[in-house]
Amino acid sequence: MSKLNCWEFKKCGREVGGSKTAELGVCPTSSDNRLNGVHGGTNAGRACWVMDSTLCDGKIQGGFKEKYKECFNCEFYKLIVQEEASYIQYEFLLKKLHHGKINAADIIIGQPIEWDCFDSNGILLLQKGQIIESMIQLSALLDRGLFYHKKKDEGQSSRPAVARIQSPFDLLNEMQNELAAMFTTVTESTGDNFRDTVLQLCGKIQQACEQDADASIGNIFLNNEYEYTIRHPVNVAIICELIAQKLTWVKDERLQLLAAALTMNIGMLKIQETLHHQKEKKTDEQARLIHEHPERGAKMLSQAGVSNKVWIEGVLYHHEAMDGSGYAAGLSADMIPPCARIISFGDQYCAAVSSRSYRRSLTSQESMRDIYLKAGQKTDKDIANLCVRLLGVYPPGTFVKLANGEIAVVTHRGEKAHAPIARSVVRSNKKDISMKPVQRDCSTEEYAIQGMAYEEQKMTGINPNQLWGYLDT
Repeated sequence: MSKLNCWEFKKCGREVGGSKTAELGVCPTSSDNRLNGVHGGTNAGRACWVMDSTLCDGKIQGGFKEKYKECFNCEFYKLIVQEEASYIQYEFLLKKLHHGKINAADIIIGQPIEWDCFDSNGILLLQKGQIIESMIQLSALLDRGLFYHKKKDEGQSSRPAVARIQSPFDLLNEMQNELAAMFTTVTESTGDNFRDTVLQLCGKIQQACEQDADASIGNIFLNNEYEYTIRHPVNVAIICELIAQKLTWVKDERLQLLAAALTMNIGMLKIQETLHHQKEKKTDEQARLIHEHPERGAKMLSQAGVSNKVWIEGVLYHHEAMDGSGYAAGLSADMIPPCARIISFGDQYCAAVSSRSYRRSLTSQESMRDIYLKAGQKTDKDIANLCVRLLGVYPPGTFVKLANGEIAVVTHRGEKAHAPIARSVVRSNKKDISMKPVQRDCSTEEYAIQGMAYEEQKMTGINPNQLWGYLDT
């Protein structure tokens, strides 16, 4: 029996030659042949969730990042999940679909580009051999949309690889793609391979932190490519790994701690992204789901074969407070397991330094101050003190203003908490944007940090691999 395409399942009439194309137009799912054959479908008929501008339920959908939550609740997507053993491949599908899109990691500031660059309408923006001089210039181009495909009459072009070793950023990006794919399969009856998959992902976080702890911390502040539901638990896991290292936890025990951090919100995945962007007051139903998610998550993990005490207790008690005001069990002080106290701190810190629809992200100093004031009430005071020493005043990945007027990104913690190593990305006059990142020692008077650079923290076009020296330049 042939496999159904989405238009056959949905009976939308928007396929090529369909009954509603005159009224609604042809859906790109049925006409775009780049994904032809995937999952046994015609064109993108069995991979519709990665296609832009599909029309479902009477409304035009956006790109993958905007619509994937809704798509993953679709009955047709669930059918694909049931029918295909290899359906967890959306990263592959997106790469195949958008093979020509350029991101910050593909370009080295100050070096000739190796292919012609176009915008999304095919207009030539940069010719092969031109040089992008600064982060500001690259940021503006990426915001507009930058592609490397050639004009049709010039034949096909291949994207040159940027020479570099695998960096912590590569590892963390790779595991976040895998985590996003895994989260799409999470149900109340999650399968037995779930536990092993989570532990494998945690191993990549440990590898990244062992390779370069400063870069891993920097990823927390510079990584905005993923939905909050994905990047937040990864950020928390990074903090947990570094704290547990300082507390001399053995590697296997830390692995279980990271597993708890990655899955702490598994009991409310369906609403977490909505809550992150929601400006309105939580509904009663949302409040109930939030209050119940630690217990629901621990139950789901147990059903998936997780029995490790650190993992289960880390999820079950990560919202408990030192003064007993937390949930769901109302534990206090030493009754709260150490794993849960570490995750609780990481959860609060990483949530604070992440922006919301209704507020900017707090600086590390603001976040640490707020948490520190609550130490002994909401969080463990010893863990708070340890983390202040661990991260420093200006953690890697934060944008700062230097005494010479430049804007820089902190890349390495220094011997003194207020004097890290940074790389300048914007010149002092801000008009001369011709500047490759230049290392600055902030312990010197000329490059002393004057404060945080709030607006610049939003800059796109930052290539962390270049800032941290993981490119062969």
